[in-house]
Amino acid sequence: MGTNDTKISDQPEMFEPIPDKGTNEGGNPMPELNRRERSAADGFEPLLTAGEAAEHLRIHVKTLQKLAREQKVPCVRMGKYWRFRLSSLDHWVITQENQTSQPFCVKCSGDRS
Repeated sequence: MGTNDTKISDQPEMFEPIPDKGTNEGGNPMPELNRRERSAADGFEPLLTAGEAAEHLRIHVKTLQKLAREQKVPCVRMGKYWRFRLSSLDHWVITQENQTSQPFCVKCSGDRS
């Protein structure tokens, strides 16, 4: 054999092994994160599809798309698709509640006793 007879296993590791994506630093398994959880962890609120937003609002998707076309609901148009932020939809619903559920009083011009 030549001058470099050293086995790979005899050499010290220069780099620490990269942890498996399925475990944390302690070696414990990490739960699988869905798209929304990953985005929230990154600090970006994910955009919902029209179907997801309609399901959240409990209305038909076509109704939500009509409201989006009429610019009555907060949304973003991406090509031919509508996208919605959950926080914007929640704020919009609260605003709609406050506008329509204000008590009112009808004042009469004359006293009708």
